[in-house]
Amino acid sequence: MMNTGYPILPSRPIQPHIATICSNKRCNVPLEFPVPNPPPRPGTLLQTRCFACQNVLTHAFYPGQIPPSSNFVKESGPGTPNGGHKTTQSSSSTGPGGPQPQKKGRKIGTQERPLETGYYDILGVPVNAATDDIKKAYSMFLRCLVVLVDLLRVN
Repeated sequence: MMNTGYPILPSRPIQPHIATICSNKRCNVPLEFPVPNPPPRPGTLLQTRCFACQNVLTHAFYPGQIPPSSNFVKESGPGTPNGGHKTTQSSSSTGPGGPQPQKKGRKIGTQERPLETGYYDILGVPVNAATDDIKKAYSMFLRCLVVLVDLLRVN
């Protein structure tokens, strides 16, 4: 064992986090919070406390917000296979000629299940909102943006 001068550091299981921004206008710091286990249903409102200003903010959860690199484990503990330890799968599958790389295809979202849901959160509409509701929210967003630009220009 090498002596590096540092004590042995503790570890923790990997848990995916969702990034957001504090809704308090005075604070507005970027923050992240862990995804509850098991993950909630799409559209579920989650409440989290800002570490900086202690403001409680509400965030609508959608599965597309979970980082793809998180290897989210739904069950863990001594009763699960491998004692609750995560095993990672390699990015290649084994075929008759040895390992073969997985196909890289274009991911396509649909109207009902979009891949990216961040825009819905910005507009404050659910993922399954009607087109008219999205248009109304977008025009309201643009009006607010114009007012904000005008205010910044005055100051």
